[in-house]
Amino acid sequence: MVSDPLMRVLATTSPVASAPPPVAPTVDAQTLDAVAQQLVKRLSVGRTASGGAVRVELGAGPYAGTGIVLTNDGSAVHVGLDGDADEDSQQLVSRLVQRLRSRGMDAYER
Repeated sequence: MVSDPLMRVLATTSPVASAPPPVAPTVDAQTLDAVAQQLVKRLSVGRTASGGAVRVELGAGPYAGTGIVLTNDGSAVHVGLDGDADEDSQQLVSRLVQRLRSRGMDAYER
């Protein structure tokens, strides 16, 4: 029995140890590389004094051949399509902008 009143309170009010949080599954580098090579056909990166640009051409799935352009002007990310856009591709841009915003980035459709 614990005789110290402080120790008694701490012992009865301390949180019960719970199971550790689940660990996110890991992906080895070779698997990630293989998936990236299928999904991304071409990747171009450029930089200027005030920002930069990335062009990603998708190589698989429903958006195969679609070119996505992301530019950064130093304060915001602008997302657009390279070339003509159908409605599905434009929805992809909208979803990308929303995901960037949900991660705290100032993002806009271009």
